[in-house]
Amino acid sequence: MEEDPAVSAAFQSLLERSITAWHLLNYVGEDKVDAFSKHIDILRSLSSMEALIESRQFWFFQLRESFMRQDRFMKWDPNRLEEYILLPIDYGFANNQDCFFVSHYWRTREHPDPQGDDL
Repeated sequence: MEEDPAVSAAFQSLLERSITAWHLLNYVGEDKVDAFSKHIDILRSLSSMEALIESRQFWFFQLRESFMRQDRFMKWDPNRLEEYILLPIDYGFANNQDCFFVSHYWRTREHPDPQGDDL
């Protein structure tokens, strides 16, 4: 089965955007150069969204600009990859200066916040 070029381009853009964003983080680990190198190699070795998800090594983080434009909480959508970056699930990357975790109950099975009540 041949991969859709648009999906491949969006996936590659996600990978490169993520790597670029890491350099702006307030990394709190000890050996930034080695950690970055290790995770860049892992990320660039992944050839598809399926491989990324199966690796279980990265979190999807919604970009601040994207979050602030919403009028309701949105569920993750692989067709909106431009709104995300990936952060390694490893000490030093996700920190309380750059990252916020939002947790809430979903209002319906299909959508977390259909009327925008929680946001």
